[in-house]
Amino acid sequence: MTGSVKARSTRADVARLASVSPAVVSYVINGGPRPVSAKTKARVERAIAALDYRPNETARALVRGRSHQVGLVVTDTTNPFYAELAAAIDQELFRRNMTLVTASSVHRPSDAHRTPLESLAEHNVTAVILATQVEPSDLAFARIHNLPIIALNEISPPADLTATLLDHRGATITAVQHLVEHGYRRIGFVGNFDPRDPRYPAWLDALDAAGLPTGPSVDCEWTPEAGYEAGRRLSDPRLTPQAPDALFIASDAIALGCIAGLQEAGLRVPDDVAIVSFDGTTLAPFIGPGLTTMTHPIARIASDAVSVVLDPDAAPGTHLSYQAQLVIRRSCGCAPAH
Repeated sequence: MTGSVKARSTRADVARLASVSPAVVSYVINGGPRPVSAKTKARVERAIAALDYRPNETARALVRGRSHQVGLVVTDTTNPFYAELAAAIDQELFRRNMTLVTASSVHRPSDAHRTPLESLAEHNVTAVILATQVEPSDLAFARIHNLPIIALNEISPPADLTATLLDHRGATITAVQHLVEHGYRRIGFVGNFDPRDPRYPAWLDALDAAGLPTGPSVDCEWTPEAGYEAGRRLSDPRLTPQAPDALFIASDAIALGCIAGLQEAGLRVPDDVAIVSFDGTTLAPFIGPGLTTMTHPIARIASDAVSVVLDPDAAPGTHLSYQAQLVIRRSCGCAPAH
């Protein structure tokens, strides 16, 4: 038997039951802007209870106007890079007497048409910073509600999307060239093969430019657990007959697990396998023998992003470009400078 779905009550339904106008219902719910008599207010509240009416919090927040809060959307709050980015943004907002409200886009794959901006709008945020993949639903919501947004670490943003851009391709080529200069000839890759991310193709191009064969590669998620499995795979001669003598790893989080997997198999970093990673989190000096990384200017990106998204005169489509810097530690075979 097919069950019936009860339609959600509306403000108009409450108004009809209470014998008032929808505007009066709004005044009761929002506490103004016009006064309502105690008798009428009680009648409206009884109608709300009888119909189990729940106001649209997104609409209410947007009507009330902006606040001293800024929203941040991230995919994975446990990833060290995004955790540090959120902390840097929070610190920048604190200087401005503002607070940060975070939301996750981790459940988006199950409902691509919904946007985390809806939940942030319920908190009456004045702007939103997106440290996640930007979807058309995000852009549509921001445009409809006149909500300022900025996207971080975009690869190729639309012309009208305000964004920060990091040269992932150039940074990857620099990392691989550094390993080539050490004399490594079987340079592998651990990361994501997502065609929207230029790190994997840049690794291929850097090897080709150096006249080297394509080393072993592992397509994995952006987690230490996935990195660990990659490290075990690369150290197993049955799965990787031509073992790498060096690796370019797409994030510090992956590198953390990958080094653990390699070491568990008896391989030493950098003696047996040299490594250059990507991100430059504060954990990098403590990963393995000290992780050589292509480092994001996290504090600068956070400061600039907050400034631009809160600037009412900032032109839509402003693009801010950054370069990652090679920070040398011991994992690549170098002795770091003191």
